[in-house]
Amino acid sequence: LIFHLTVLVHSSLDMPASPGANDDASGLAVLAELAEQLPPLRHTEVWLVATCGHEANLAGMRAFLQAKRPADLPNTLLINLESVGAGSLGLSLVEGYLRASGVSRQLLQAAAIVARDEKLQVQGRPYQNENTEAYLALRSGLPAVSMVGFDRRGAVPNWHWRTDSVENLEPATMDLATRLTEGIILRLDTAVAVPAAGQGQQI
Repeated sequence: LIFHLTVLVHSSLDMPASPGANDDASGLAVLAELAEQLPPLRHTEVWLVATCGHEANLAGMRAFLQAKRPADLPNTLLINLESVGAGSLGLSLVEGYLRASGVSRQLLQAAAIVARDEKLQVQGRPYQNENTEAYLALRSGLPAVSMVGFDRRGAVPNWHWRTDSVENLEPATMDLATRLTEGIILRLDTAVAVPAAGQGQQI
């Protein structure tokens, strides 16, 4: 066991760094596109948060949840853009590497309506290859879902490999992620008929 662990650690340290184009510069690109495209909303406040620190035990998301406790964020939903730069776009149904958590039904239902109405090719599937920012949110009591690009094996394309480069990005996947995310937000906003006590929702 010690020998295998040593080989594993040595191999990881000896590997060249991944350029990170899909994981997760693609998510940041979609976030920036949403900042430009989203129209004014009547009932919904949208926060576009680039957490960083994913490979450092999700440090950025942990810091966000410490600063903005879920108990202080009523009517808040979270969409996690996780490697949306290549492959077939999917939505997580279950998250958690060791302890599984079901994702937000409200977000899944909104996504299903948007995908149907706009004829978007999106699949729901479990995502338990790693813990994500959405998983931390779910464990903290915040409804969440991850949007992920999958290859034919059900894995994230070029994940943590030197092939995770700009030339291997697929713009159509990022465009689909942008359209779906924007559609979900607009759908949820129109679903809020009259905000109670003057309060809407946050995404």
